[in-house]
Amino acid sequence: MAEQRVACVEPRVVQMMLAMMPRQTPEDIQEHFGIGINTWRKIRKGEAVRASGVDRLLVRVGRQAAG
Repeated sequence: MAEQRVACVEPRVVQMMLAMMPRQTPEDIQEHFGIGINTWRKIRKGEAVRASGVDRLLVRVGRQAAG
């Protein structure tokens, strides 16, 4: 079985995400960033999550930051 790549989200990106989200409900997190609450909790703690999810997340965050 292939080994799964993992990655962490930089703390400055996490802070930017927090600023974009008025509430941290599972629904808001899913709507804003397309991730689940468990993934969000790991990201906030600085833990590694699937790299493919981080890639998609960074694209979404970039779109939201651009306006």
